[in-house]
Amino acid sequence: MGGYTCRLLYLALLLFFTCTFNAAGEDSSDFEWKVGDIWLIKAVYHSDLDEDKWSPPLLWEYKVAGLTLHENENCYLVEVRRHNRGKEPCARLLYRQSGRSLASVEIIKTRRNIKTSQVINYNKGVPVQTEQSLIPFDTPVFPLVPGLSVDYRVRKKVTESLYALKRIKQTVSRAGRMDDDLIGLEIDADLIEVKCISENGSTFFTQYWDTNRPWPLYGENSNMKYWLVKD
Repeated sequence: MGGYTCRLLYLALLLFFTCTFNAAGEDSSDFEWKVGDIWLIKAVYHSDLDEDKWSPPLLWEYKVAGLTLHENENCYLVEVRRHNRGKEPCARLLYRQSGRSLASVEIIKTRRNIKTSQVINYNKGVPVQTEQSLIPFDTPVFPLVPGLSVDYRVRKKVTESLYALKRIKQTVSRAGRMDDDLIGLEIDADLIEVKCISENGSTFFTQYWDTNRPWPLYGENSNMKYWLVKD
């Protein structure tokens, strides 16, 4: 009886570690931010006069400024400012520590020396597309597991009492090596491609991730393209 029990225990432990290592190998978003982390993003935007033309690039600096609570959830506070254009942030992004989903965006604008801010909150566990800002914050649902395709229902606030419901499909695949001219950085690893597509077939955003980087190496949506230029 003792020998039989030992064999069962051995098989159970073997199965546990096999599943654990397989899951770790498939989870392609196993990275952690630390307070003080900084990275730079270059972004260009569609011309208002000609959609085939792009604006001159803007350079944005993202910094993990601290940890905070948002609706009783632990979050990373990421401040975004124009690189070398002052210390005041243009936006504050709150990312949930659990799952890395975007919880809230505060967009800060100054016009005629008057500062205003707008806060947009997001539900947990759904893709988020950049809106009402030049600062890229497209955010997929983690972990990024190649071969996984999931449909999400996104509830979007239209007015104080009116909400619109959208369906977004997120697909994750292995992209292999990418053209250095597109990515802008020398990358030795294969990349992960993430696509978020609406039910009418239009693309919300596309991103290419290196699992060792804090931000996608390249991304685009209907209004902008953006690159990680330094981390």
